[in-house]
Amino acid sequence: PGTADERIIPLSTIQTFLNPRTTGAHIPIDGPLPAHLLPSAISKHFDPQFLKAAFGWEEFTIPAWLQHILTPAIRSADPQHDITLSPQWAERVLTVLSRSWPSLPKNVQQQVTEMLAGFACVPTSAGMRMPAEAYFQNAHVFPDLPLVKMPSGTPVRGALEKVLEAIGVRKHVELQIVFNRSVYAVLTIVSVD
Repeated sequence: PGTADERIIPLSTIQTFLNPRTTGAHIPIDGPLPAHLLPSAISKHFDPQFLKAAFGWEEFTIPAWLQHILTPAIRSADPQHDITLSPQWAERVLTVLSRSWPSLPKNVQQQVTEMLAGFACVPTSAGMRMPAEAYFQNAHVFPDLPLVKMPSGTPVRGALEKVLEAIGVRKHVELQIVFNRSVYAVLTIVSVD
């Protein structure tokens, strides 16, 4: 008998492993991970090429991790690890992406972009928002715009800014929004008079 965290894992259920020498090193092991992943406490003792050759296991990639944590069953199992509910977890996911972004091939970056586009995964001053509904700080034309705001206060620059821009966060307010709000403000003033 061991601790509550210990369990017997049949090798036949393992399909993937984390490679500490690639982007897999950035994937947090204290978040939701699939049952088919070899625990990193074990995989860190082996050469990744050996695990591939001897067992036929594949490296657990950033897109595979994202796909796992975006699965409805995983998100609903733990609100603290739901990218659409927890600004802290969303920031952590975005930070993981920013650390690995420069080394990800363009096609993988595109895959990540497409995966996140449909989720309210951006922490803003107005709560969690879809990437296309969020704005960078320099777009503060209106006081009620949802501006990117990380819970930790981390400034949005460098690779993190590139990731947010890639997934669709806006740098500028569209002219149509400015026009619509200006017309609304004028109509409101006219109707009051």
